[in-house]
Amino acid sequence: MKKYIFIALIAVGCKKASTTNNDQPIPDKISGYIQKGPFVAGSSLTLFELDNQFTATGRVFNTQVSDNKGRFEFNTTSLNSRYCILKADGYYFNEDQAFISNSPLTLYALCDIGDTAVNINVNVLTHLIKPRIEHLVQNGSSFPIAKKQAQAELLQVFGLTKPDIISFENLDITKPGNDNALLLAISLILQGTNYSVPWGNFDGSFSERLTNIANDIKTDGILNNDELLYWLMNNSFLINESAVHNNLSNRYSQFGQTIANLDVRKYIDSFITRTSLHLDGHSIYFPDKVY
Repeated sequence: MKKYIFIALIAVGCKKASTTNNDQPIPDKISGYIQKGPFVAGSSLTLFELDNQFTATGRVFNTQVSDNKGRFEFNTTSLNSRYCILKADGYYFNEDQAFISNSPLTLYALCDIGDTAVNINVNVLTHLIKPRIEHLVQNGSSFPIAKKQAQAELLQVFGLTKPDIISFENLDITKPGNDNALLLAISLILQGTNYSVPWGNFDGSFSERLTNIANDIKTDGILNNDELLYWLMNNSFLINESAVHNNLSNRYSQFGQTIANLDVRKYIDSFITRTSLHLDGHSIYFPDKVY
């Protein structure tokens, strides 16, 4: 009997500690891609460790994007918790206009790295739901339930319902599939084009818009700001999905990669037809302008 107890203790001692009740071990490394369009090589990535109460432990790790496809990798053998925040800062390829952004963009992802098969992508969807997940967890929800709810609520903002969608951090704009098409479609609606911001800084306006949307949906999961809805609606009418695919395809072909031709139009049209915004004929109204 003592022999078996000794063996069991050895097995337990060899497993990496976790701050959760789940016995899923922490992986030795995580990797993925930072995508708007892809972030360029040299962009910075910071990992903030959280405890099982989603409080920062004070332990911070840094790395850089290794190539122009936005790829990164973290050695996570020093982590004591499965929960973390990933923060990406850098310039990205603008898939609408086929140029590198004039200003850096910051994107976040709130992750359970024991639940993502070590692959984590950071994108506009992971960024937008981060404050909402944090709010739900702080008010008693478990992380899995909070993330599922936040994902569903964000899709609803864009007139979409897809209960079976995979975790946002597993989406990739270069891969086939409806879930990945949905990411690219919403990314384009959020970004707009240079023509949708004719009087100001395009990159600065995009970053500000992301922040405002994330803050607006944080407490109730609903986008209540009509001005932001007008922005998004105007953007959706200006998207040229064929040009976007050609721009992305040409960009990735420089790295020897062929990408999927994603059907984003059905998701863009869904936003246009299902939004609660009331339009006057074919005009899209901003608070102080009309196009």
